[in-house]
Amino acid sequence: MGSKGRYIPSLLRYGALPLGVVLLVLLLRAFLLVPLTLQTSALAPSYPRGAWVLVLKSFEPERGDCVLIDLARLGLAKPSEPSLVAGRVVGLPGDSLELRQGLLYVNGRRTLDHRRALSAGESYALRLPRAQGVYPLSPVSLVAYRQALLEEQRAEERLHPGRGQLGLDSARWMARLSERALYTFAQDYYWVLADDTASGPDSRHLGIIPREAIVGRLLFGLGTRSPFVYP
Repeated sequence: MGSKGRYIPSLLRYGALPLGVVLLVLLLRAFLLVPLTLQTSALAPSYPRGAWVLVLKSFEPERGDCVLIDLARLGLAKPSEPSLVAGRVVGLPGDSLELRQGLLYVNGRRTLDHRRALSAGESYALRLPRAQGVYPLSPVSLVAYRQALLEEQRAEERLHPGRGQLGLDSARWMARLSERALYTFAQDYYWVLADDTASGPDSRHLGIIPREAIVGRLLFGLGTRSPFVYP
């Protein structure tokens, strides 16, 4: 009886440590840090496809951050393809962004650019919306805004059927452009580009990226040869 009485406290004492470790790992995975393997070459060659990385979930994106985007939250996920894609934040909510002869300018100033294989013929300009900011819609801005507008309208229709600012018919948006339509955005939006411009998708294909679709910041990883820390 005495032996059994000593066995139970010992089991509790020595079992508490591994149980505590398991609980800590589960909590970290749920709320803070997630380990995963990159399924994209968007940040290559520095951070190759297949690299093991540690991702911070709770953060506020800054210009230059390497981040993961969840295509499912953009309504663009495909069952046969990975839903997480990587890229680097180059524009923040409220920024004026311009690509001029392949060179990147933010708020009128040339910015640090990590992209490779630049194209001198690539040019565009846009304003990145802030939450509750009012912005004009034009044929040019709709190229970058269209998917975001669709997702915002779908969310608004789910909450308030028939009360959306634009509705779900994008043909109506084009008709309203002659009236210089204004739109109040519900979220903050970012511009995220791949370092490897031959890779993708990034904002060139996806348009402006809502904050809710940016699910993690890459902190640390193990590449094919040596560890690296994301700038």
